[in-house]
Amino acid sequence: MKTKLLTLLLGSSLLMLLSFTENDHYIDSLNGELSRAKNEIRQLHFETQIAAALDNKDSAVIILEYVIKRSAEIKETHVELEANKTLSAIYMALDDWDNAVPFISRTEFLAHEMRDTIQQADAMMNFAMVGTAKNNFKKSEIVFRATEGLLQITGLPDKTYLQKLAQVFHHHAALFAQQQMLDSAQLREEKSIALFTQAGDNTGKGMSLASLAAVQSKQNNHQGAIMSLNLALDVCTVEDAPEEVATGLSALALEYSATGNLKMAQQKADSALLIARTTNTPHVKVTAYQALAAINEKGNDFKQALHY
Repeated sequence: MKTKLLTLLLGSSLLMLLSFTENDHYIDSLNGELSRAKNEIRQLHFETQIAAALDNKDSAVIILEYVIKRSAEIKETHVELEANKTLSAIYMALDDWDNAVPFISRTEFLAHEMRDTIQQADAMMNFAMVGTAKNNFKKSEIVFRATEGLLQITGLPDKTYLQKLAQVFHHHAALFAQQQMLDSAQLREEKSIALFTQAGDNTGKGMSLASLAAVQSKQNNHQGAIMSLNLALDVCTVEDAPEEVATGLSALALEYSATGNLKMAQQKADSALLIARTTNTPHVKVTAYQALAAINEKGNDFKQALHY
């Protein structure tokens, strides 16, 4: 739960900097701030942050339900919105879409009342993502387009708006990809990349480039996928995002394999496995092993493929 929730709330780049030990220190720091806070509003704010960082879902839910109730009683809308958003993220991280919906709805309502376009768009995007997860594609399409319209009409040309609109296009592209509407997915992902580039957000840009490569691969445009993955790797570093780099290298290896360049494919897969072993990330190792197995199968070395 911790990994998914922190991804939703903090973003993947920050997540890569947090180990379990560091997260414990972060919670201890927040508890210290909570104990020193004299103002109830600040106390509720720190309780929300603590809940977001907890590994125990039940404890997090209990804290957040209290914060939501109390902040509504004292009419502290900002804290109520923050707590609803956090609780919806917890349920979304657990793929518990039905429980997530009421809190997403309340977040969207509060953001609308506060005229907070970014928070409103974020809640609307979450609604669309829930629809996608539940295969309600028609509803998701309507909500995604409404969210894009909201940001384009009322948004300002600053980094925050650009990043949020880029995120919406990225998730909209995923909706099209899930329906095998690959040309539409490609167009949305290209818009996302352009906006992340304009905002100077390399993490978002790398994410969208990797997604674009996946679409291009499905289109059998392996040279295009190779180009996109190389661009994605150019904006990521092993120091900041080792898992993303290793996963990208494994994907790149498969694309080179598809073009028949087995030597380059082997090199990229070996690099991916080295990073995975260095960082001790089992799921990334699995991805690298799968790439190596596919490459050896392509080269008719079935014994080695079975080994991987």
